Amino acid sequence: VHVYDASGAGARPAGGGAAASCAGAELLAPGATVRGDTRMGGDVQSPPCADGHAPEVYYRIEVAVRSVARLDLRSSFDGTLYVQRTCGGDTLACNDDAGSTAQSHVDVELDPGEYVVVVDGYGNEAGDFQLSYTLDPMVPVAQLCSEATPLVVGTPLRGTTVGANDNFATTCGGGGRSYDRVHALQVPSRSRVRIVQETPDHDGVLFVRRSCEDEASEVACNDDFGSVARSVVTTLADPGTLFVYTDGFSNGVERPAGSYVLQAELGSPDGGGAVGDTCDAPRVAAGESIALDTFTAHDDYAASCGGQGGADVVRRFRLEARSRVRLDVSSAQFAGHVYVRRASCDGAEVACRSFDPSANDDATTPLDVTLDAGEYFLFVDGADVERFGSVNLALRLDDIAAMERVCRAAPALAFATDVRGSTAGGQNHYEASCAGSATSPDTVYRLVVGRRAYVTIDLRSEGYDGALHVRSSCGDPASELACNDDAVDGETGLARIERNFEPGTYFVVVDGYAGGSSGSYVLRAEQSAYRPGAVPNAPVSPREQPDDGGRLKPARR
Repeated sequence: VHVYDASGAGARPAGGGAAASCAGAELLAPGATVRGDTRMGGDVQSPPCADGHAPEVYYRIEVAVRSVARLDLRSSFDGTLYVQRTCGGDTLACNDDAGSTAQSHVDVELDPGEYVVVVDGYGNEAGDFQLSYTLDPMVPVAQLCSEATPLVVGTPLRGTTVGANDNFATTCGGGGRSYDRVHALQVPSRSRVRIVQETPDHDGVLFVRRSCEDEASEVACNDDFGSVARSVVTTLADPGTLFVYTDGFSNGVERPAGSYVLQAELGSPDGGGAVGDTCDAPRVAAGESIALDTFTAHDDYAASCGGQGGADVVRRFRLEARSRVRLDVSSAQFAGHVYVRRASCDGAEVACRSFDPSANDDATTPLDVTLDAGEYFLFVDGADVERFGSVNLALRLDDIAAMERVCRAAPALAFATDVRGSTAGGQNHYEASCAGSATSPDTVYRLVVGRRAYVTIDLRSEGYDGALHVRSSCGDPASELACNDDAVDGETGLARIERNFEPGTYFVVVDGYAGGSSGSYVLRAEQSAYRPGAVPNAPVSPREQPDDGGRLKPARR
């Protein structure tokens, strides 16, 4: 039996030179590797990055100049490693698992002084371990800036943040509190600038400054473009040097690092030479998906929802009959607007919709409008002079007469009755304000409410992520009354709409999240007494709530 005083007084060695409390803890020398056994320690504190009440042992380290301390733990149990400013005080870094439960790793920047290193365990696990320690003096930021790696226009630059330090912070990506590298891009004359970053093995962040050491000089920052492994920034720059930083998304615990590829483009600030830069533009066919790029486009047009000063490109399409026109905007490198005009580039505007940069590949912005037969011009425009780049558009047309036939054929949905069906193999007739626009195959039902009532509609989807929305007019997307994806956080198999309904006929659409979600389902509607003042359930599922400046973040965070 080993008994220790938690205050540190009279503590006995815990094995391998470690101590069961801070008093008498061994001083680690840089480059040292020591062995120990936490079973010889006591449970004085718990690791802040792992649950548990396991015994822990203590070491000390001393820092003479600002440095990065790197500590590696290899344990015969699920170990945890953390560094504290003082014994039991603020934790500066903590790691439970680094690749496996038998490994922990900490990199932490330390000012001159003495610090405490704690080897602990997850839960109540304990055992023998090996701890390695190195100390690398930090290069002054001014030196890093003066030695910034050149980023040459048109030439991919490959590198890694492994082995780097955290020298620079930013306004996105959790503050960029991970390991970073700085590069210098020479801009010979006023230019449009586009920089794309690929980080195939970690969640990267990309940002740009006019002055290397001045955080206030940041001109652009992007965490995710399409996925966590891609970032893109666009800006308008005066002659001089732009400093380009590759960093990693930090959630306060993990600090990712890995390989990266950077590529920069420069273009005329006024544009010129883009495909579709004039009204003599290529045509788009129904069902076609196209990639557009405004990087070399002029600023010729603007719309009611914006576009003043932004570079724009044009496409044309023709409707042979009155149709529902649906445009899905995706993979946008910039914030902008998509709009449609009738008959000519200067014709009457019939629809306009703004879009944000695409943080993930599933994010789409739909423009949905019903138009008569005729010639139409489609515009993609930047939100302002610094917003330009590539974007994908998908054009879909639905014959209104055919849609009306679907509406007339909609089966009745009776109250208090389970209705079974399947959307598998069906078509996408209807979209919605939630569930990633609900571009999946769908089925519509007709619900007759004979008196004022509180109605609950449940959709239980089997093996897929179902969505449910209700309209007062079958063919009119603007008549949507309610939409729900996940009735309960994390449960994709249940969608629910509950609200007061006035007497009338409504159309209930069984759908799926985003595109490609379909399968068997059970639908049921119930009615009860009207509830004055009842608030309808929220139409947007939690996963779609915007984060980080309105950009959608991946659900894994």
